[in-house]
Amino acid sequence: MSSRVRCKICGIKDFPTAQLAAQIGADFIGLHAIWQVKPEELPTFRRIVREMPKRYGGTQAVIVTRQTNIHTVIEMIKQVNPPYVQLHASWSRSSIIVLRNELSKEGYSGVRLIGVVALENEDSLQLVKQISGAVDLLLLDSSVRGGTGRTVAFTLLQEAMILAASTPVLIAGGLTPENVVSCIRVLHPFGVDVQTGVEYPDQPGVKDPKRVAAFLEAVKRVRANIANL
Repeated sequence: MSSRVRCKICGIKDFPTAQLAAQIGADFIGLHAIWQVKPEELPTFRRIVREMPKRYGGTQAVIVTRQTNIHTVIEMIKQVNPPYVQLHASWSRSSIIVLRNELSKEGYSGVRLIGVVALENEDSLQLVKQISGAVDLLLLDSSVRGGTGRTVAFTLLQEAMILAASTPVLIAGGLTPENVVSCIRVLHPFGVDVQTGVEYPDQPGVKDPKRVAAFLEAVKRVRANIANL
């Protein structure tokens, strides 16, 4: 088991919050472009993509989208030039392969794809089998919408991780500074992903710096414990 559990902080909207997360040790910064990249957010997204890896030892930006139109996704990539794109919608294996081929034609073959499966029931496991291997990373969440704060049963996550085989898995859905350690200890994922669990309870969408720091510190502690096993 690797001690290097990756951590993704999702739904970041501004450079100072991205900087804080990267300083403390976030591996991935999730930038929401749900249907498109908003013009007012484009300069910030580009700055985060450009500066995070250079300033903070490889922290990578991820464009997170529910868009399923291949050409629109490619246009987002052209606008922002991210190293990762998270396809937070119901993509089939064949559609993912078409997207890869189109990205290659456009000169973006290096962009890595994160596929998402909403583990809502046992039937969802079939999609894990279908898209594993077609994506670079697989994110397991409680909903295809994301950001619900709902957790997924560990037993269902364990089944999905077996089916994912050699595809690295990120766990999402209801994670907080208080429960992330138990998640890592039980499931041993490639990484964990948090959004609402590090926001102010009374300000949805606004990151609480103290909770961001607490989440990342909790991941660091469990990393250290794994390394000492």
